[in-house]
Amino acid sequence: MKRLSAPLLAALLSLGTASADEFQFAMQQYPPFNYQARGGSEIIGPMADVTMAVCTSIQAQCSIVILPWRRATKMAESGEIDGVLSILPTSNREAKYFFSANVMETAYSFFAPARSTFFYRQPKDLDNHLVAVYGPSGTSIALEELLKSNATARAVIEIDNITVLRKLAAGRYGDDNAVVAAMNRDVGLYLMKTEKISGIKPSGDFQKIGYSIGFSKARVSEARFKEFNDALKESIKDGTVRAILDRYGMRTATPSSP
Repeated sequence: MKRLSAPLLAALLSLGTASADEFQFAMQQYPPFNYQARGGSEIIGPMADVTMAVCTSIQAQCSIVILPWRRATKMAESGEIDGVLSILPTSNREAKYFFSANVMETAYSFFAPARSTFFYRQPKDLDNHLVAVYGPSGTSIALEELLKSNATARAVIEIDNITVLRKLAAGRYGDDNAVVAAMNRDVGLYLMKTEKISGIKPSGDFQKIGYSIGFSKARVSEARFKEFNDALKESIKDGTVRAILDRYGMRTATPSSP
């Protein structure tokens, strides 16, 4: 089994149509869920590890490549690869993907300056607040929906999550008690640790989400998808997935997740 970096994409595609015992996946650089360490070639992360464990259980040969998200999804939707990892199942994607059982649970959360008294429990808590968010992204779309119920809150869009956190920590957005940031909780905590960003604290979740594996309906038959998904469900049931996620400090999906 192979975990491939982007320069090896051509080799992956030269394989042509995958055989019945082979899957070709793509994922974006999205630590701590999926990433390629600086100077290394191996893809690291819980989604990759879970996928490879399932491939082993069904004796399938699997390849994973890191690509920009738009390119990865375009290739899956056109049938050039079998699927993408760490995808959020949504109704507008159902026509193009089979979604596996949820592998892990996380949340879109707010982060606030350490001195702030802010903690999110309901939309009214955002009254007169400025919310910094990376966008366009799944987080910014979810935030946009949330802010429809609060006329006094407004969002500012930044180019990436690191910029959001650094500006928040430096007080660039204004009064500590009137500004917050919105992002994936695990991504925020990871960036604070690896980039040594202090003076910020997590301050409440506003939407729980589950990540799964999306299989291309243009390339993967329903029977082939079911074989993989059934093996994934068994790996969740027997504790294999939990053991992998525990190594990364991630949460398993709740039993009610699809």
